[in-house]
Amino acid sequence: MKQHIHIPTPKQALDAVEAILLPDVCTAEVLAEYLQVSVADILAAIEAGEIPARKMGSRYLVSGERLRDELASGSRNAVGAGR
Repeated sequence: MKQHIHIPTPKQALDAVEAILLPDVCTAEVLAEYLQVSVADILAAIEAGEIPARKMGSRYLVSGERLRDELASGSRNAVGAGR
């Protein structure tokens, strides 16, 4: 008897991972680890206005909820899309 394996769509997989891994507010370092890019790339995208963030002291804070929304909508501004 063959077993059927459910393979999630890319969106389903992304939603599941994002819900677990991306906190509501994260630092550039956490976001870089999550997206598997360098911290320098995240900081450059923040400074270019491609990733919305607030500076608190010497650190940038990024809204995980807003970033999830932008990624889900396919926004070209989300995380340096189109770079």
